[in-house]
Amino acid sequence: MESVLTRLQESIGTGELINIIYHGGHEPGKSRQILPIKITADKVRAKCLTTGQIKTFSIAKIELSKNDDVTYTGQQQATEPLTVDEFNDLISNCLSDLSAMGWHVLLNEQGIGLFETLKSGKPKKNPKVYFIFLINDTDQADNPLFKPYRVPGKSFKFFDKAIEEFMAQAKYFAPNKV
Repeated sequence: MESVLTRLQESIGTGELINIIYHGGHEPGKSRQILPIKITADKVRAKCLTTGQIKTFSIAKIELSKNDDVTYTGQQQATEPLTVDEFNDLISNCLSDLSAMGWHVLLNEQGIGLFETLKSGKPKKNPKVYFIFLINDTDQADNPLFKPYRVPGKSFKFFDKAIEEFMAQAKYFAPNKV
């Protein structure tokens, strides 16, 4: 139960969705996806994405689902921020998809930028979509609410949620609709 409680506590306020199996309610043993909001005593208040409602779940009846894979990383979600090399390795998994969408891609140690091109074939000055990784912010590194991954309009604590949003924006704004 301690790992369930820890996982729930880590996800509060981050926007992270957690896959669980709930052994209570009207459908015991059913897999659900929840967005934890608040923990009180032995219960968690969360939005259940299965029903779209905010519910109270007994922590003792929650089992973490084994099926919590990440779309572009193929790994379980990391609880610590990635290193620059790990970030670049994981981002490189989606470079061919981005090129196929018609983006001019610029990857460096701070992140990745997707640029539209001018008629001349040169990239525009500013990226249309970006994914920034704030690794050098040592003042914030120990802050449990720090969100080191940024995409336009959003910040994330976890890489897997950030890469999903980044790829969704890349597809939405893509010069070549795939």
